[in-house]
Amino acid sequence: MRSSIDPKKAYIFMQLKTPDRVHKEANYREIRQAILAGACGAEKNNFPDLEIIVGILIEPPKLSDDLAEDFAVLYCKTWSNEDKKYYEDIANEFGFFKTAEPHFKTIQ
Repeated sequence: MRSSIDPKKAYIFMQLKTPDRVHKEANYREIRQAILAGACGAEKNNFPDLEIIVGILIEPPKLSDDLAEDFAVLYCKTWSNEDKKYYEDIANEFGFFKTAEPHFKTIQ
């Protein structure tokens, strides 16, 4: 969603339900943060004019007893070919922005 004040800024809101076994892993937060960063990078690839992308990720309140939140800010005024490729790979792995319908993927 584009900012109504700054057209070079966008916001991403995500819900992520993780299996209990993943939720209990020591690096659970790092996994969530990497997924959110990947979605922010995919947004930049889709809209190259963006310079700041703010990501917010939560557990689905109706499906989870633990309500965790993650926030990310991607400053992307400069964007290299390596950045583009890196986030393309993540977007393809998770299917970010591939359909207009909600996309569900199980984290292994």
